[in-house]
Amino acid sequence: AASGRGTFRTVLRSVQEPLELYAVGGDDTDMEPHVSVRVVDAPDVDTLSVAIEPPAYSELPARLVADGGDVQVLAGSKIQVVMRPRPAGSSVRARMLPEDRLLDLAAMPWPTQAGIPADPQAQGLGFEFVAQQSLRYRFEITSAEGLTNPNPGLYAVDVRPDKQPTVEWLAPTRMEVEQVWGGALRLRARAEDDFAVSQLELKLTRAAQAETGVQLLALEAAERLPRDDSSLVSGTQETTGRVVFGGTRLEVQALLAPIGPAAAGAGASGDAAVQASEGEVFDLVLEARDNRPASAGVARSSVLRVRMVSSDDFLRRLQDRLARARTMALDLEALQREKSQRTRELLEALEAESGTQTPADAGVAAALAGQRRAQADSDQLARELSAALEGVLYARIDPAGERALEVLDQGLASSHSRGFQLAAWRALDDHLRSSPLPQGLCAQLGPLMGLGLTLAFQDTSQVVKALERASTQVDVAQLRRELQEARTHQANAELHVAEIVERLAEWDNFQSVLSLTREIISRQKTIKERLTKTPKESVR
Repeated sequence: AASGRGTFRTVLRSVQEPLELYAVGGDDTDMEPHVSVRVVDAPDVDTLSVAIEPPAYSELPARLVADGGDVQVLAGSKIQVVMRPRPAGSSVRARMLPEDRLLDLAAMPWPTQAGIPADPQAQGLGFEFVAQQSLRYRFEITSAEGLTNPNPGLYAVDVRPDKQPTVEWLAPTRMEVEQVWGGALRLRARAEDDFAVSQLELKLTRAAQAETGVQLLALEAAERLPRDDSSLVSGTQETTGRVVFGGTRLEVQALLAPIGPAAAGAGASGDAAVQASEGEVFDLVLEARDNRPASAGVARSSVLRVRMVSSDDFLRRLQDRLARARTMALDLEALQREKSQRTRELLEALEAESGTQTPADAGVAAALAGQRRAQADSDQLARELSAALEGVLYARIDPAGERALEVLDQGLASSHSRGFQLAAWRALDDHLRSSPLPQGLCAQLGPLMGLGLTLAFQDTSQVVKALERASTQVDVAQLRRELQEARTHQANAELHVAEIVERLAEWDNFQSVLSLTREIISRQKTIKERLTKTPKESVR
């Protein structure tokens, strides 16, 4: 087509193979000159391989992404990128983004999988770097003919940082506890990191004293648990997180040991001068460190505050706790009696039915909902009674409970979960049944704890299970059997909660006698002190 004076133009679209062309026009028909067109491919990446070597502390295996592409790596990983251009012999540079820096590629051996010997003839062009932050890169290729790749691909290196470890208290569950001088605390903690926890340390702060660190928590157990996030290995292998459980029975007297050598020596000799004063507070903080060789991550737990109280204050608080437990038991007794009456009414209604199918509304669902409430209340009562006994044992108020303390502490120390440790309390209940304690606080509280466990985890639990089975029955005979079983367990629950109420009433009488006795002793001491200070002549 003419495009101007003496000028003609055309376009050859989508040229795929070599060709020759010429033009003829007017009286010029000699088909000269010929133009030869040689078609070549645009330069591009032929093959790409990315070798990833994670930092040694992570214990992650080295891996090879043979087909290249985007990769996710741990911060600090050594990355080796090797490619082959097409056509061979092209010059290649890598542009690093977002810093927009050009790298000249050097000849490198082609990386292979672990265990496969490298081919000395296999070569490529590549570069290495240590990944500290996420980046992108692309290859700018120029062929021998001077052609460049018109649309170079962009490859990503997504760097995942090593997360800070986490640490939490498993026991005590409350972050402010009270203890008497000479008592003990069962401490349990859980620390977790992406790869490993290298240290679990307890920091102590005492009022008007500088912070002092002491290694009180030993790493009692270390195990690998599977994690949901396996992206660090691109789905080929599973990442594992290191979980560490630490625990110790901390003697309250040991809180003074880190303050100074003199105080530690006096404490070991039992000098009363080094005892913590009533109302003094100690703050305990857990620190967990991961295993990074440099700038290790540190996590701190919430502050556990330990307040010193006198034995009299401890007993008064114990009396208040058991008074609350008695109120809970009275309410539970009334509630359980009501739910038992409801089950009896359901059984009587079934006796009046003559058919073989259950009535449209047997009321089992309502009975089940009410019994679940009774079960929750009995569970709370059992925990309250167990907590009262635990406080007495660890405070060492009753010397006769030392063996029971060892049994309970051993059960609690082996637990790696938060909350009520039913197995440990059942073990203690079995011990107290086989080896009854002499008269004292523990002898009073031990049977109460056992009754609470039986009520919560045997009686009311079995009632709920029987009513759950009854709620799915369509046969009258089977429904009757399930309700009768539920009624039997309800009768046992009524007996046990009544016994708890009776024992707690006896406890109130026992505490009244103790209070009067302490008052008499206190008055007697006062009279004795006055007589000691008064001259003998005045007495005469």
